[in-house]
Amino acid sequence: MVHVLCSTRTSASARGVVTAGKLCENKRAVTRYLMANSLTPREIQARIRSGASVADVAAEAGTDVERIEAFAGPVMAEREHIAAVAQTATVRQRGEAGSHRRLGDLIERRLSSRGLDASEIVWDA
Repeated sequence: MVHVLCSTRTSASARGVVTAGKLCENKRAVTRYLMANSLTPREIQARIRSGASVADVAAEAGTDVERIEAFAGPVMAEREHIAAVAQTATVRQRGEAGSHRRLGDLIERRLSSRGLDASEIVWDA
């Protein structure tokens, strides 16, 4: 038998007894209790997907960046992958004959022709 004490930043607390048979159910309840004043993992990931930074989401949730990073990691990897795939997409102007060009190469050439350093570009999805 394990005794659990949860408290919030406002000093409100809850006590409970956790038995082996109810451990998983109680862990979920404790997690819900701890996150009651915060964003759910799904909400965190939705905000990261829509372009919010980890720091912005942490500020909105009223929690530390490390907690948000735990849920943001998979979404950040997903965004990086999508951006990499976009760079390899092929494009062609209407009516243009010949081979298709990769989007990343096309953007790089256009930036260079305007005197901009293409290596400074950060792709994000």
